[in-house]
Amino acid sequence: MLWPAALLGTTGCLGGGPVDLRYRPSRPARPLEAEGKLAIRIDRVEDQAGGIVLAEGERPRLLLRRPVQDSIREALTEEFRRLGLRIAGASAAADVLLNAALTHGEISSRESRFRSQTGIVRLTIALSIEDPNGRPLWQGELKGVGDMATSGDTSGAVNAALADAMEKIGPMLAEDGIVARIISAGRNP
Repeated sequence: MLWPAALLGTTGCLGGGPVDLRYRPSRPARPLEAEGKLAIRIDRVEDQAGGIVLAEGERPRLLLRRPVQDSIREALTEEFRRLGLRIAGASAAADVLLNAALTHGEISSRESRFRSQTGIVRLTIALSIEDPNGRPLWQGELKGVGDMATSGDTSGAVNAALADAMEKIGPMLAEDGIVARIISAGRNP
């Protein structure tokens, strides 16, 4: 299947300018009950996926203005602040350490009902939280989807996928009392 020029040439995939991957929240965050009580240090952020790649052919990577790790770290920092959690600058000041990794980043095409090609961006980010001594407390996975048809172009779809993933952190941590367990484990290492 051939990728239409609109998806590849002018939108940053294969010949256009680099995409500025930035977290732009699409809705207000609902602060967690532990707001202000938990200090998180974003410890490691990795790219285990090899960037954001095309699903077809030789798998060229999306050209980004900066490393994907920097964009994810910035997005996590902003989302945790939106949730009312403190970001610790040093491990010694943190109740817990968060590690994150992009494990899947892909742009795929699909045929619309009008027989035109559009693109879907899918991102998967693995998260793990440890106590200050490195003992695992929690693991989760964020999945985000962005659609070029509704976002306008590749850049909009990639940023929509990042927003979709990040906005799931709060509900995920709130489920099953995870935040209360993290606070308890972080205070009693």
